[in-house]
Amino acid sequence: MEIRLLVKEDINEMVKLYVKSWRATYKGIIPDKILDTITEEKFNKIWSEYITKEKNGIFGAFEDENFLGFGAFTPDENMENVLYLDSLHIKDEYKGRGVGTTIISTLKRYAKQEGYIGISVSVMSGNVKARNLYIKLGAKHLKNYIGFETQCEKLYWEL
Repeated sequence: MEIRLLVKEDINEMVKLYVKSWRATYKGIIPDKILDTITEEKFNKIWSEYITKEKNGIFGAFEDENFLGFGAFTPDENMENVLYLDSLHIKDEYKGRGVGTTIISTLKRYAKQEGYIGISVSVMSGNVKARNLYIKLGAKHLKNYIGFETQCEKLYWEL
């Protein structure tokens, strides 16, 4: 498995996964009125701008040129010197094969190399698989809050 930073040319394929994953993962967790706003057109623009911002990035996982999934990161706006795992999505057929774990491990190495002291991530109540993965990989509970009209939990890895 190869992990590399995505470039603008990768965004279209990434956005297809993002939209499909959001709609499937958060159906019944987030109100449909919010899910209905998750479109490829809208998020192509958002993610294309996202990767141009300084200190933002997206690690993509590939196997034999096949795109498996991604993890997007940005500095945490609420915690000093902490990187925020903004989004982690893996194609269904590659879930359970260590892709998410490999992306998070890569992000941990990158964050440490860049001088960050930790990584944070938010997970919505009901997204049990993601939360279980983060806890299994050593994330600790920081706080609960409301986001996207649903209960969320912020987790943290100390580096």
